[in-house]
Amino acid sequence: MATYQRGLLVCIVWHVAEFDARYVIPAKWIRGLVTRMGVASMTNMKEALAELLQRLLIVRESHGELCDTEVRERLDAVIHDGFLNPKPGYCLPVDFAMKSTEGNRLVSESLASFITASSAAAEAEDLGTFHERLDAFQDLDVQVGPKGFCYNDFFGWTDPRRFDADGLLKSR
Repeated sequence: MATYQRGLLVCIVWHVAEFDARYVIPAKWIRGLVTRMGVASMTNMKEALAELLQRLLIVRESHGELCDTEVRERLDAVIHDGFLNPKPGYCLPVDFAMKSTEGNRLVSESLASFITASSAAAEAEDLGTFHERLDAFQDLDVQVGPKGFCYNDFFGWTDPRRFDADGLLKSR
C-alpha cells in the first residue's frame, strides 16, 4: 500500500506472510488504490481527521498499547513529517512500537490513509503553512466514538509557539 502526496511518492512498509517486504508502488497505481480505500471521497480536513480517529479507536479496541507513550511519540512524528511539515519522499516507519505485526500494519494503514486525505484536503482548503495545518489537525470539534475521543487522545497537544513558520522547533 502506498499513498501519493503532492506529486511525491510516500512509501509504506508492511509485512507480507512470514517476511518483511518494502514496496514502492508506481504513482499511476496509487490513485486507483486510494480511490478503492475511500480516501478520494474525503474532501475536507474534519472528515479526514474524523476518519483517522475512528480507525485508531478501532485499533485501540484490540491493541491497547496504542496509548503507550512510545507509540504516541511515533504517531506524532509521522503526523509531523507526513502532514504538518511534509518531507519530500517521506516513508512511514515499519515499527510503531506496537506489540504485533498486525498492530503495526493497522496503524500504518490508518496513517497512510490520513496523510493522503489530509494532504488533499489541506490543498483544497488552502492550508499551506505548518501552523495552519497544525490548527486544523488539533481541532477539538472533531470527536469520535461514544466517549468523544479527539486528536489529543492519540497524539497529545502540540504547542504551536514552539515552532517557527517552517515547522522547525525553535531553539530556547
